[in-house]
Amino acid sequence: MNRAGVHIVNSDRILIVEDNAISGMSLKMQLNRSGFLVLDVVSSGEEALHSVTRFQEQRPDIVLMDIELAGSMDGIDAAMRIRQEHGIPIIFMTADAKPEVRQRAAACQPEAYITKPVVMLELVEHINRVLRVR
Repeated sequence: MNRAGVHIVNSDRILIVEDNAISGMSLKMQLNRSGFLVLDVVSSGEEALHSVTRFQEQRPDIVLMDIELAGSMDGIDAAMRIRQEHGIPIIFMTADAKPEVRQRAAACQPEAYITKPVVMLELVEHINRVLRVR
């Protein structure tokens, strides 16, 4: 069990980047119940980069990234830097399904692009697929 009393089935570590605090915490609780360890929930691209660096020894195995974020760096720019500098897989979760946004997001080669509202079963399947490949 972790400090919150959640039974951790595996040690797969996740960073959630979501500017809506309620959505981020809800997602964290659901992922914890699904057996994942959520390292942090942050709301900006800058915080995401800081978190990945801060967790040096226990860095995330995967990042779940919204595209529209607080701060000056959007999720696509943050994802690009995380992939280039740390090689961590990214799954985009966004309400923005515009073709030009999808095309820009595709440039950083995400593992998946999920439109909101997120179906938890679908998200867990994507996460498990990505983590099995690693």
